[in-house]
Amino acid sequence: MIVFILALIPAAAAAILLRTAPRLAFVIWLIVLFFVPVWVGASAGYFFSAITAVTLLCIAAGTLRGLRWTSIDSIVLLFAVLIAASFMLGGIEIGHLLTAFVSWMLPYAWGRMALAGLGRDFITSAIAAVTVIAAVLALIEFLTGVNIFGLMHWSNTAFDLWSPLQSRGGFVRAEGAFGHSIALGASLSIGSVFVLSARWHLAVRILSLATIGGAIVVTFSRIGIVTFVLGLLLAIAFLGKVLAPRIRVLIAGFAIAGALAAVPFLSEVFTDAGAEAQNSALYRIDLLSLVTQMSPVGLSSEYHVLPDGQVYIGNFQSIDSQLILLGLQLGFIPLVLLLIALVTSVVFLFTGRANTALVALVAQIPALATVALITQLPYLLWFVAGLGVSLYIEDRFAREVAAHQFGVTASKWRMETA
Repeated sequence: MIVFILALIPAAAAAILLRTAPRLAFVIWLIVLFFVPVWVGASAGYFFSAITAVTLLCIAAGTLRGLRWTSIDSIVLLFAVLIAASFMLGGIEIGHLLTAFVSWMLPYAWGRMALAGLGRDFITSAIAAVTVIAAVLALIEFLTGVNIFGLMHWSNTAFDLWSPLQSRGGFVRAEGAFGHSIALGASLSIGSVFVLSARWHLAVRILSLATIGGAIVVTFSRIGIVTFVLGLLLAIAFLGKVLAPRIRVLIAGFAIAGALAAVPFLSEVFTDAGAEAQNSALYRIDLLSLVTQMSPVGLSSEYHVLPDGQVYIGNFQSIDSQLILLGLQLGFIPLVLLLIALVTSVVFLFTGRANTALVALVAQIPALATVALITQLPYLLWFVAGLGVSLYIEDRFAREVAAHQFGVTASKWRMETA
């Protein structure tokens, strides 16, 4: 307890300092998110990574000024209340509760708060810049065969779990600081949408997208590639207020050229991977059988911990679908709430209310269905979800102000011409 109290003193000082420099706080958060491995952290009964601590500091240093409550916030709050109540009644394990609150709810709250203190242009450019740097490092990692982040040795189970490198088709897959190629690929694909929306010269954006695309290719993550392409398509289709028609045509052309260049290489790698890639796809189809094993709220009855500590849900030891895993760990009612929020995001997209973060979020829906949110990926994804809500509110308020001003102007014109 004394150590905990002593740790609060520098934390409070850091929060006060960061409150006076919100841009610095956000940049630090991005640097820790993208370049500090998830195994770097400390234990306090349970292990908490560095990104958790920095997210808490950013929230403490943030502002609630101008924050407006929305129906999506109500869904998220109900989601949190349900799982908290289930935990208190013994229906959810502490680890699952902490995962939901620490790596989902905290970054969502930070995403809701960040816009007020930073503005969309700075957030967009900062995420875009850090994504490009991470992509460059991933390409260097692939070319040299050295992952510099693996040198950050930390004696804990997280290091043992995430630091070993993976291979596919005879190539070592790039992982960056994310500890897994899938997490890196999905995170880079999220950042690519912000690169498209950044107020950079067109040539810089195209070069940056090419770099990110190349980095995603060397992760050999199919979902990273799919969400990258989907993000580009959705941005070109729905971000008309950000991307001029000429820019959209040029980016689409370069994207097609890049795809044609990458497909032969990827095809050869996945062919060499053979049964490994095919079995991975079939395994994800088999996971659908677990949907009927979900409880209304709380752990599935098929959840078992063996005497040696291994965890099984039915006959499966790992669940590579965040949506199915959420339903098995927390219940199908919390899962339905999340699905409602995702469907609402898609509706907003197709009804002319898209923004950069919303496009990045919707593009990740295939990832939510086919991979688990691991390492730093949930922090970025839930931050983007919160940011998307904030951007939607800001755009709606701007439309209301514009409509009011137009009404006032029209009234004056009618009075003057009467």
